[in-house]
Amino acid sequence: FLGAHDIHAFYGDYWTCYRLAFEADERAICAVRGGDPPHTRDLTANRYVPYMQTLAHTAHPAYIYLANSPQDRNFNAYTAAQGLPHIGYQRVVIGDYVVYYYPA
Repeated sequence: FLGAHDIHAFYGDYWTCYRLAFEADERAICAVRGGDPPHTRDLTANRYVPYMQTLAHTAHPAYIYLANSPQDRNFNAYTAAQGLPHIGYQRVVIGDYVVYYYPA
């Protein structure tokens, strides 16, 4: 799905982020959005600064979370409150996950 929709950079929770980056052999990279609420400017859970820098310069990063998680249920409110891109995004459920992405 990521490759088919040209998704190369995304935000996610800690485990989703690093697991997918590893499994994608870093063809898709991520930065963790953590804290309470789930989308905050607290990026201390990130292990690799170049990922954070790439995401900061990505016009329309994707977001990947567990379906029905707080991040999913409150996506628009959280992203808007943090000034993150979210207008025009589509939501797709894939297995246990939800992907918010900007259609190219």
